[in-house]
Amino acid sequence: MESNPKGAPRDSSAVKDNGQSVMMTADEEKAAATVPTGDENQDHDAKLETGSSQPVKLPERQRTIHGIKWVLLVVAILSNLCFYAIDNTIVAVIQPVIVKDFGEVQNLPWISVGFLMAGTATALVNGKLFASFNAKILYIAFSLLFVVGSIICGAAPNMTALIFGRVIGGVGGTGMYLGALTLISVNTSPKETTEYMGYLALVWGFGSVIGPLIGGAFTDSSATWRWGFYINAPVICIFIPVYLFIIPSYTPRPTESFLSKIQTIDWVGSVLSCGAFVAGIIAINFGGTLYPWHSWQIIVLFVVSGAFFIALFLQQHFNFLTTQALRVLPIHLLKTKDMIICFVCQVAVALIVPVPLYYIPVFFQLAKGDSALRAGVKTLPLICFWVTSSAIRGRLMGKLGWYQPWYIAGSILNILAGVFLSRINITTSDAVIYGLQVLSGVGTGCYGQAGFAVAQRLVPPADIHRAISLMLIAQLTGTTLGLAIAGAIFQNVSLPRVRQIVPSFSASQLSNLITQIGDGLDDQLNEVQTKEVLAIIVDALTDTYILIYAAAALSLVLSIFFTPKKLW
Repeated sequence: MESNPKGAPRDSSAVKDNGQSVMMTADEEKAAATVPTGDENQDHDAKLETGSSQPVKLPERQRTIHGIKWVLLVVAILSNLCFYAIDNTIVAVIQPVIVKDFGEVQNLPWISVGFLMAGTATALVNGKLFASFNAKILYIAFSLLFVVGSIICGAAPNMTALIFGRVIGGVGGTGMYLGALTLISVNTSPKETTEYMGYLALVWGFGSVIGPLIGGAFTDSSATWRWGFYINAPVICIFIPVYLFIIPSYTPRPTESFLSKIQTIDWVGSVLSCGAFVAGIIAINFGGTLYPWHSWQIIVLFVVSGAFFIALFLQQHFNFLTTQALRVLPIHLLKTKDMIICFVCQVAVALIVPVPLYYIPVFFQLAKGDSALRAGVKTLPLICFWVTSSAIRGRLMGKLGWYQPWYIAGSILNILAGVFLSRINITTSDAVIYGLQVLSGVGTGCYGQAGFAVAQRLVPPADIHRAISLMLIAQLTGTTLGLAIAGAIFQNVSLPRVRQIVPSFSASQLSNLITQIGDGLDDQLNEVQTKEVLAIIVDALTDTYILIYAAAALSLVLSIFFTPKKLW
């Protein structure tokens, strides 16, 4: 990119950001043109306008860390992200054992809901923190918070403590994820950012898929399910020297005091957003499971969530007790067609991801009689091709710059995978299911986390942090909706039919029977009833795959309307 032309004034420069001009001193201009290392900081805000009539862009940021230091930094960040992804899905296969240890099956959904709810509700606030404070310090703090949550889960004496640990881990994990995205973005060049976002997607996919595998391995071993949480602590803590001495400091607003940064946080918007997401996520996840959809509990939760969302949008629109630049919800980023498409497609693909991750292993356990560990092993095709596809996409998108074809191709592959998965049954061979996993893995890898790289090129440099936060909200919202909708389909399809087989069972007994995915069926039912119930549950599982091709069809239609252009 062009540098400042000769003859331009060096004492100050007009900086344009979305048409608004401010003054930049020579020292500030110099600082803005360098990549942060150590205590140096960079404000990627803008374009310089000199005495000529032509705007001149600042030099693109370049990576300043190389060699073994860079390798250690990337490995540390990717390792943390991997274990956060594992924690997202590890409970898929350990829930029956937890119920055996603690009972309280009525509180079982909170193990997943608490983690997702805490992460989604705090994502906007965390994004605002990373846009104001030192990213290195925040990253370390959130990593340690995630470790604390993991230790609480591993040592939990009861279900309440386990849920509390999951909430703490959800907050820490989301902040750690945002920190990974931020640190990679500010320490790489734009083209490298796209490539490394591909690596982040690769690791996220890998961790998400092996979560049930690791959970099954610990469940079937003498270590017990508790080490599925304990293992996070030593792995993350071993990289503490890297966090402290290699990760460079990066503060987006280095000249402001700590107090002034605290005062600029949109506290009203933060509280409203947390309330909206918490109530909504609880309603979506508990509807049709703990409570009927038409129950007063679910209706009240939806009303409360809707009221909070309305209040949030009004507060953000009229900038009540905040300003347009400081409001917590970056709604101004969704004023362009491409950014809206990018956001919705990220929600759609994130909605797809948890369905095969959770329900293919369950299918193998029920239809094929596999153990939790063996069922996890049989998802390796999904893992391998998801990871490979993500890596290839990140590399090629970084080199070539085109992004629309990846969205279209990935959507088509997921449509095919979803349609055929929804038609499998007990007699379907393993080979066929492996092939469908390949389709789903490649399709998801094509655009699973492409939105994080694309969004950064669709917004002004000053809004990169908020674009990352917005995409994370899209991803977490999609994942939450995917789990909730798939779970609702599974429960609402299977419960009425199972009730016909065992009419004497209470609602809680039926829910317990299905939630434990067949564990102990032989102790509760006779042989004929067991076969009938298993057949019903397997049929209900295949209905969840409708969600895959429905969401993929949405992303296909929308991605066609992307502006056909390169990222650079």
